[in-house]
Amino acid sequence: MPDWEPDDVFHKKTNGVYNGVLFVKEALENAGIGPFGKEVVTSRHPKMREVERSLRRPNMPEGIIKTQLPLIISEGRPSFLFITFSEPDIHVPRHMHPDDAITRVIMSGSITLEGVELTMGDWAYVPNTVPYSYTAGPYGAVILHIYNCGGGDDDRAFDHWKVHAFPGGGLTVLKGPLKSEVPLEWFSVPPVRDSPKNETPLKGPPPSPKRRS
Repeated sequence: MPDWEPDDVFHKKTNGVYNGVLFVKEALENAGIGPFGKEVVTSRHPKMREVERSLRRPNMPEGIIKTQLPLIISEGRPSFLFITFSEPDIHVPRHMHPDDAITRVIMSGSITLEGVELTMGDWAYVPNTVPYSYTAGPYGAVILHIYNCGGGDDDRAFDHWKVHAFPGGGLTVLKGPLKSEVPLEWFSVPPVRDSPKNETPLKGPPPSPKRRS
């Protein structure tokens, strides 16, 4: 059983649409932004901070703020981008993501990931189903996360998880653990929220993110 349950509900579906897509669409609509045409869009758009606040992820360890970027990469099963702001010396407990390989890029500060210190400009690739933890350095860390570097809905057709090893993209696919042997706790079931608009019955609406003073 993990020490902390990640909330990967953005790669689940509501009415056939990925929740991460719904989250972005709702945040932009509520802020009155878009649709955009042939133009460059940046985080300095006057209403983009409002969008980012609404895309903050619930269920994060104390001292960490994680925000989904309002970007959807590729059709089909999309990749999602997140930025995490970690306070100094914060520890993210050991956990895994069964169907999402993740790439992390350290933008500032440092973390220690599985005994290796990573500083600004370093990156790490974590295959799906592989447990890991990390601790932010003495000055904290800002990290870019890219979810869906492997894995996906097609895994439902197999008894074993397919592990998408480095460099991802389906180039190296290994046989993973039996799905029946992976505890339900790894999946964060029930999720913190099922869709941007509907409560999850057992857990209620997503908690308001804690603001820094």
